[in-house]
Amino acid sequence: MSLDEIREEITGRRDDQSKNGQVMQLAKERLREELRKPNGRVVWEATSLRSDFRSMVLGLGYDYHAATRLVCFPCDPDELLSRNRSRKHAIPTSVLQKQLDSLEWPEACEAHLVETCFVLE
Repeated sequence: MSLDEIREEITGRRDDQSKNGQVMQLAKERLREELRKPNGRVVWEATSLRSDFRSMVLGLGYDYHAATRLVCFPCDPDELLSRNRSRKHAIPTSVLQKQLDSLEWPEACEAHLVETCFVLE
């Protein structure tokens, strides 16, 4: 489940933030549909840097008695900025910096499992 893909589906552009409420409503409904399926599995792919953003998704998982897992990929900010410049769908540096400033690293109690994966280069 990708919020960027749903945003593109609704607005025609991944970076169009004008209909985020509609994007989130559709994403939550699709998440509920997946969670209703027997043995349903879903990956919520989004930049959920703040605990309030994560709690909505994780809360739905708990409501449907799903096992929840956060997979976190820490990255040096300079490396992150460098990688962003080479992405197909790069975001403005000012937006990325604002996201970094709002980061709330997940706590172990937020999900059934919280994993931190380090990418070695």
